[in-house]
Amino acid sequence: PPDWDTSGMECGLAERRAHALRLILENMPIAIEPHELIVGTRTVFTDQASSKVPLAGKWNHDCFPRTLTEAEKEQPHRPPRLSHNVGGYGKILEKGFGGIAEDAAARLVSETDPARRNFLIGVRTAFHAASAFVCRYAELAEQGIEHNEGCDAGDLDRIAAVCRKIAGGTPENLHEALQLCWFSHVVFMIENMCLMSLGRFDQYIAPWWDTCPPDEAQELLECFFIKQNDQTDIWMGEGHTSNNVMLSGLRPDGTDGTNDLTYACLDALDHLRMSEPLFAVRMHRDSPDKLVRRTCDLNISGCSQISYYNDDTFIPALEKGGIAIADARNYALDACQDILIDGCSTLYSPGSYTWHNLTALMLATVNAVEPTASFEELVKTFKESFVERNRAFCQAHAEFRARKFCVPMPFTSGTLNDCVDRGKDLGDGGARYSDLGVYINSPVNCVNSLAAIHDVVYRKKEATLAEVVRALENNFEGAEDLRRKLFAAPKWGNDDDAVDLLAKDIFEFACNHVQAQAADEGWHYLSGIHQAHHVRGGAEVGATPDGRRAGEPFPVTLSPSNG
Repeated sequence: PPDWDTSGMECGLAERRAHALRLILENMPIAIEPHELIVGTRTVFTDQASSKVPLAGKWNHDCFPRTLTEAEKEQPHRPPRLSHNVGGYGKILEKGFGGIAEDAAARLVSETDPARRNFLIGVRTAFHAASAFVCRYAELAEQGIEHNEGCDAGDLDRIAAVCRKIAGGTPENLHEALQLCWFSHVVFMIENMCLMSLGRFDQYIAPWWDTCPPDEAQELLECFFIKQNDQTDIWMGEGHTSNNVMLSGLRPDGTDGTNDLTYACLDALDHLRMSEPLFAVRMHRDSPDKLVRRTCDLNISGCSQISYYNDDTFIPALEKGGIAIADARNYALDACQDILIDGCSTLYSPGSYTWHNLTALMLATVNAVEPTASFEELVKTFKESFVERNRAFCQAHAEFRARKFCVPMPFTSGTLNDCVDRGKDLGDGGARYSDLGVYINSPVNCVNSLAAIHDVVYRKKEATLAEVVRALENNFEGAEDLRRKLFAAPKWGNDDDAVDLLAKDIFEFACNHVQAQAADEGWHYLSGIHQAHHVRGGAEVGATPDGRRAGEPFPVTLSPSNG
């Protein structure tokens, strides 16, 4: 609102961000719905809501030494910020909002560096604000009892007591643990706007699972999951919430993490049949047969929102990327499909610079090479183009990172291990791991296109490379016969060694080149293969030599070609 008081906010950016969060949590409308046992929701819906609060004049210009585009000058309150994170729920449950604020205050006593002091003050302010936000719900429940406003008085009394307890303290039972977890998620979503997951939920909630009778525990759990569907319809089909919950998998000590809560979460999914949350189940060679059968039965019955992650593949890959084995075993995913270390890492993402569109690069190569080039020369030119592009990307990213051009996240940072101890925000290298994941995008159409050119142009000699290029320029208009031949060529994922080995060569070349790039001390470039937003991604790319017409969707990641 325009009448929000911004006096006293002539301070550093991290502290101003914390005050912005405080203003939202103090003024945002709240409500308790009838029959709710888990309460709290977000009623501010703007992109980067907390950076919309008036802070200081043209602070984008003041704080970030770079040339702004004309569009950015017109929107001075929309700086880049980090998202795609997994908050430190385990740390919150262990220390409470009050405990994390106290840690920041204690660290502040001996800190003399102005930037670190500003960050620590921001953390303390943010967690005091979160505590006050919880108290607002306690007061609202107490007012509801007093005025008999339609909610059950017993439920309201219970809600008030839970909120009073966790406002600054730590939970002692399941209801308090779930409620503190949910309030934390609400604040995460306000600070980050989108794409914040609940991490390894069955691991950090498990200590409280047996603190109430089984029926009551299951009811509370299902109330928690119902709450995650509050705002699904607000986004009109845009998946900005995507409440991912990761279950099972290896513990940091190497033992299996499947527990009673794991199965209770799957039972809740079976019972509720709602679109949220999205379950990601970690599997490994020693996963219980019961878990495998239960998840597969749910998939067969129509619960299609279960995905599977292979510990036997992911953990060694994370180790190879320089992550300690205990931390690698504790991986989770954000509310997209990005792998992070629960409570220890951030996806340091400077927007559109985090992926390589292989198919677009392949098209540029096909158009650039001599029409008489051999297939080997075509592939060699493609690889050289990738090397040039990736080096330019890494240089741009290094410059980006040196500017620290991301808004601070004092609440999120305060929940991650090491940020408070280091006195640094997660965007400033405060987290234990802040490596950059670089995606190899649109891989399947790239490989299929090269395979189709090899089959139709070089092996069967049914067309020339120049004829293929002309057909692509015209989106196969007048060249349907050629399109059918290209479409019928061998494709990835069908047990054809010629295509699969070509894919192996291209993918390993790209991934290894990304990871070989030098980075500053303490972080790495990590590579992976992923095609997100496959419909939108395909819509932006013209016709391809595998017979795909302009604008048609890409396959998802390494799935077989559409159709």
